[in-house]
Amino acid sequence: MDEKKEIIKSNVHEQLKDNYKIDTEGFNRHYFQVPFSSGLFSLQIHTVKGSLGFLAWDVYDNKEFAFLPLDKNYKVHDSYVKGRFLFANKSSRYDKQEVGILERGNKIAKKVNITGSNEIKVAALSKNGNTIIYSGEDQKLYKYDLEKPIQNPLPAVAANVALASVTRKNDDLIFNSISRKYDKGETINFESENVNYIVDLMRMAVKTADTLPIKQAKSLYTVRLNKDSFLLAYSNPNDERFMYNVRTRKTVPFQNKSLPITLNSTWRSFPKIPAIFAAKGSGNFFITEDGTDNKGRDIAGLVKYNLNTKQSTRIFSTGYFQGDEWEQRVNDMNNRARVENALVMDQENNLLASAEFYYKGTVRVMDLNTGKTLGQRSFVYDSAAYAKGNTTGASGIIQEGIQNYPYYITQVKKINDHTARVLAMEKIFEIDLNGGAGKEMQIAQPQYFSQKRNIKLFANNKMETVISTYQTGNRLVAETIYGPYQYKLTHLASPINSIEFSKNDSILYTVNENKTFSAYNAITGFYYGTLYTFENSSDWVFMGVDGRFDGTKDGMNRLYYLNGREVVSIDKVFEKYYTPNLFQRLTAGEGFEPVPDIDFKPKPRTNILYAEVKRNLEVEDDKPTYSNTSGIAEITVNATAPEDKVDEIRLFHNGKAVNLATRGLFVTDADGTDSKKYTINLLPGANNFRAIALNSQRTESEPDEILVNYQTGIVPAPKPGGNTNGTVIDPVDKNATMHLVVVGVNAYKGKIKPLGYAVPDATAFKDEIEKDARSVISNVKSYFITDANADKSGIVHAFNDIKKNAKPQDVFVFYYAGHGYIHPGNKEFYLVSADVEDGNESLLKNGVAAKELQSFAVEIAAQKQVFILDACQSAGAFEQMLKHDGEQQKALAVVSRSTGTHWMAASGSTETAKEFGELGHGAFTYTLLQALKGQAAANKMITVNGLKNFLQVQVPELIKKYGGGAQYPASYGFGNDFPVEVVK
Repeated sequence: MDEKKEIIKSNVHEQLKDNYKIDTEGFNRHYFQVPFSSGLFSLQIHTVKGSLGFLAWDVYDNKEFAFLPLDKNYKVHDSYVKGRFLFANKSSRYDKQEVGILERGNKIAKKVNITGSNEIKVAALSKNGNTIIYSGEDQKLYKYDLEKPIQNPLPAVAANVALASVTRKNDDLIFNSISRKYDKGETINFESENVNYIVDLMRMAVKTADTLPIKQAKSLYTVRLNKDSFLLAYSNPNDERFMYNVRTRKTVPFQNKSLPITLNSTWRSFPKIPAIFAAKGSGNFFITEDGTDNKGRDIAGLVKYNLNTKQSTRIFSTGYFQGDEWEQRVNDMNNRARVENALVMDQENNLLASAEFYYKGTVRVMDLNTGKTLGQRSFVYDSAAYAKGNTTGASGIIQEGIQNYPYYITQVKKINDHTARVLAMEKIFEIDLNGGAGKEMQIAQPQYFSQKRNIKLFANNKMETVISTYQTGNRLVAETIYGPYQYKLTHLASPINSIEFSKNDSILYTVNENKTFSAYNAITGFYYGTLYTFENSSDWVFMGVDGRFDGTKDGMNRLYYLNGREVVSIDKVFEKYYTPNLFQRLTAGEGFEPVPDIDFKPKPRTNILYAEVKRNLEVEDDKPTYSNTSGIAEITVNATAPEDKVDEIRLFHNGKAVNLATRGLFVTDADGTDSKKYTINLLPGANNFRAIALNSQRTESEPDEILVNYQTGIVPAPKPGGNTNGTVIDPVDKNATMHLVVVGVNAYKGKIKPLGYAVPDATAFKDEIEKDARSVISNVKSYFITDANADKSGIVHAFNDIKKNAKPQDVFVFYYAGHGYIHPGNKEFYLVSADVEDGNESLLKNGVAAKELQSFAVEIAAQKQVFILDACQSAGAFEQMLKHDGEQQKALAVVSRSTGTHWMAASGSTETAKEFGELGHGAFTYTLLQALKGQAAANKMITVNGLKNFLQVQVPELIKKYGGGAQYPASYGFGNDFPVEVVK
């Protein structure tokens, strides 16, 4: 195929006749596969003796390769290795799952039983023939060594988004995720926790992820009643319902016999409405019901329940088609819509709309809380074929599960105080909410819907643009069919489940069936990128169209590229492609320099060698562990960059960088190699060493790690750090010293605008941290530098003094309140010290650059370090501020990653948005002070990560409360967590 030349040209049928039955119609096309990379094709066929199985044919030798009988339910997989293919059987209660490699002449190269109940769906073989990577029924990817009975999930474990649970509230997208496990009988058990996610659509980022109680159920419906409380409804045989408090983790059964709810019905009567939801600002929640009326007839409806009065009211009801009526109306008995009326909702504006499933009827718009009709308009379907009763030949009929019904209404939107619009299959009905006649608009001709499968229609908030999604053949299509803009959406990796629009109709969001969320420009159709969420986690990654990405630290560890069959997590190309605020900057119109196509050279490799006169080696948790009695270790790091050069070697001691970055090491003719030797003073107890190398593409190696236990003879060596909720928390040496540098600058020279709250912020932080730190550490040495004293020499002097005195067991905290600026020439981030007079030459001379902070972080021996920057941008255009903020975050993130230190920054802000007179502080520092006063405590401890998480959630809420612009603090931490205060 690569050489575009013919390989074989022969009648394969003739060569099969002696051994196989040949159908007169040739090969069964449904089972004909061409796993091209292995040089084979396969098909399902009967032998002359009658056995059914898969035949693999060698394309290059033009002869039979192997035959696999189907008595064990084998499935053939492309190995992606020439001359081999994979096969696997489906396990049963009697047989384990078996996977093997087949070679020419029915030779089985390897065959193993895979433990567990995770059935293989898609698999690929490594070049060495020892490892397979496969996707299982549990929606995880596995790397399985055929030489060892071990299977390891690969890092990316995507959240299993329950698509039916996705709801919209203002600028938030809310959904549930349940992790699934399949047993031998193929029933579903839930093995991990249920999670309710909130995605901030303005940032394409996960805002919160609340863990909910585990219950065995097909699905989970949630209603958030307030910040901490949920109503939970599990679809299981008992349709269990609970009130749940996230903060206290207490669950109380919720029982009300007046609510005839059937959550686990086979088909939802109203698929466009959540099974359970809350009305905006009413204190009510609603549940769709399936039941019977007082005459015993089947009905479907919508029931309102008031939490205060504990009373329920039926808002809407409709009958099911019955007996002969059903037979007359429907040819397909498997249709999901069996009720006589469709029902859709505008939850934001508390509106319902209904319409009959007939060729004529009435479209009604109702008040959600009362069921009162606000406006209506009759309709007559204009298809002559349908009107004459020729339902099977009628064009213009929706074919997505609901066949032979012309008016399947899909959306209702309130356009203004007097008007609502209802989207149907061919028309938009404009309904006068004051009872007027209204009007209708044709959006498509009946023939448009012919020969298309799985058609869905979606409209923007004003219903001025309508998008149709459908399948034709094997193609997925999403295109505008009505409105001023004409385009087709690109980068469709899976069918679209639903579409949402931003409030101003400028951004279009797709909820995809592969459990991802994509974003487009709603005017041009330009693809911005896709958001990935992760199982049981608030981590996320937004991947842009050109390969740039934004996300959380752990999210970037869990998403990866496959380079051939080499797994490369995206954090390995962090320096090159990480772009903070990526989505916001794209939607604001920022243009980026073109990024070259990602063409990875092989990842570099590292190997740590340890030497000491007396040593004892053991293996603990697959990590080489050494015992040391001298207190001095000699560490050598060997690095190799296949097909490239070693650009940098980094060694981390207990998470903190040992050396400064060294760039441009030598390269040989083939693979670049280099080594570095370090002599290191050990701390008593556990000393963890981690080494990585970077090649010229700035791709990182996988880390190599060793553990050295320094036995002092006084106390036994402790394990490295405690563990709370899966996070390592290192203890602080009570006898150590905290070196505290606090800088606040209100008064600036020249063109730099003065600030009002920087010095008060710095003063309050110094007082609070000095008081709190003594609960975990005995000695605090402070450097308090403000205004005129906070010039570059004053700040650098404090750093140099600490460099001379700090010990590895010490803690270093740096706080800065003042201006921060990106220099327009070198694009580097600077702290604006008091002697800076402008943003150009004076900034270069007297500002404190991020690279200088990086050097100080490495050269200061304290292994526990925190940098807190309440550094606002100069006021200016929103787009320019976003760009500068992103560049600032990138600089700090690279410094944090390269040094193994923690950083917090009050990003995304101007001085106007930050400083509020009522608070007496900037919003960032005010929130930080509240956190240190106990609000960020967990298990009676305030840790660095606890502070970061508190700031991330609370600062945006505070800014919103006081009417400021968007401000989302940025935080980065690549060292272990540690406590800053113990709360009594």
